[in-house]
Amino acid sequence: MTKRVVSLMGAAGVAAMVILAGCSSGPGAVDHTAALDGTWTVTTMATVPNPDPTGASPTIQAPAMVTATIVDGPGVNTGTFSLTVTIGPVVTTGNGTLTAESASVLKVTLNEIMGPSVPATVTALKGVEQTLNYELKDNTLKISSDLFATLGVAMELTLTKQMASS
Repeated sequence: MTKRVVSLMGAAGVAAMVILAGCSSGPGAVDHTAALDGTWTVTTMATVPNPDPTGASPTIQAPAMVTATIVDGPGVNTGTFSLTVTIGPVVTTGNGTLTAESASVLKVTLNEIMGPSVPATVTALKGVEQTLNYELKDNTLKISSDLFATLGVAMELTLTKQMASS
């Protein structure tokens, strides 16, 4: 009888772990932020004000470097991020927290944003939780955010994971 009870308890435990593995929290949960952990970069073009007031267009294209560093947090599907957008000599930095809702949806909150000319539309995003869609495939992270567009770069970026040097 004892063997049967122990066997049933073991089977129930395995069944519970299988059920919880599909959940976003609890034992056996998939931690989507663990897969995002690392430094991601892309070089792209940004739309910036034309420094030549006599120019035909009020804006021009300039090279931009976007670097996002994601650190997996202690909780399942939680973490922090830092963001650096460099357009010519102008550097804008920010940081915040994130929660992975699934393998394709992030909830992010911008805690800080600093730079010489941060648009008011960006500073208005401080403390506001935003939903971002993302796609992770191998060492590329495709992510879509209004924040990118507000900073002058494309709304959707495909970043490449930087391998840690040994």
